[in-house]
Amino acid sequence: MKLLVLVQAVLLVVIAIGFGFHYGNTAFRIELLTTNLASAHADTEEANASAADAVRKANAAVGQAEHTHSGLVALQAKHKITEQALSRAQESLQAAFAEVSRLETELRIAQQSLHSESPQSEQLASTFFTIPVAGKRVAFVIDISGSMRGERLTALKRQMWDTTNSLPNDSEFLLVAFHSDVVTLSDQATWLASSKQNKAQASVWINALESSGGTQPWAAFEIVYSMTPLPDAIYFLTDGAFDTVVADQIFASHKRRLGCPVHCITLIDKSAEDIMKQIAQDTGGHYVHIPTVR
Repeated sequence: MKLLVLVQAVLLVVIAIGFGFHYGNTAFRIELLTTNLASAHADTEEANASAADAVRKANAAVGQAEHTHSGLVALQAKHKITEQALSRAQESLQAAFAEVSRLETELRIAQQSLHSESPQSEQLASTFFTIPVAGKRVAFVIDISGSMRGERLTALKRQMWDTTNSLPNDSEFLLVAFHSDVVTLSDQATWLASSKQNKAQASVWINALESSGGTQPWAAFEIVYSMTPLPDAIYFLTDGAFDTVVADQIFASHKRRLGCPVHCITLIDKSAEDIMKQIAQDTGGHYVHIPTVR
C-alpha cells in the first residue's frame, strides 16, 4: 500500500515538472513574438515616414516643373515678340532704303536733265568702279545674286546711275543683270542710244533691281555675245565665286567672234579673283578689286 502511494507521488511530481517546462517555453515564445511585433511596428513607421518624404519631394519636383514650364512659356512669348519687333524693324529699314533709292534716282534724273540742257557744260568722263568706260558701244554684265543684298547692291546701283548718266551722248549701252537667271532692261536685248530718255529709263530699271538666287553669269554673256554689232567693251562685276568653266566659255566666244576686252571687277568678296583675273587677261581687259563700298 505504501509502495502504491509512493508511485503516485512520483507521477505527480513528473507531471508537475512537465507542466512547468511547457508553461515556461510558451511564455518565452510570447515574449519573442511581442519583441518582433514591436520591431515590425517600428519598421512600418519608418517606411511610412520615408514614403511621406518621397511624396513631399515628388510634389516639390512637380511644382518646380510647373514653374519651369511657365518660365519657358513666358520666354517663348517674349522671344516671339522680339522676332516680330525685329521683323517690323527690318521692313521699316527696307522701306527706308527703297525711299532713299527712289530719291537718289529722281536726283540723278534731274541732274542729268540739267546737264543735258546746259550747252556750255562739258561731257563728264564715265568710269565703272574706277575703270574708264570707253567705246562706241559698251555692255554691263552685273551680279544681282543673293549675296549682293544690302550695301553691295546699293553701291552697285549708285555706280550704275553715275556711269550710265555720264555716258557720251553719241554712245550706246546694254545692261544685263544676272543671278540664277538674267534680267535685261527691255524684253528684247538691244543697243540703247545714250539719250536723255533712255538714261532715265535705265535709272528706273537700276532702281528696281533686287538681289536673289545664285551666281550664274554665262547666260548674260550669251546675250552680250549675240549682239550685232558686238560691244567695244564689256564691264563684268560680281561679288562671289562661280563655275570656272565660264572663263573657258567667254574665251571661246571671244576668239570665235573676235570679241572685245572684258573688264572685270570683284566687289568686297575676292573669292572669284583668280577666275576674274584670267578672264581679263584672256580678253585683253583690266581687273580691279573694290574692297569696301561707301
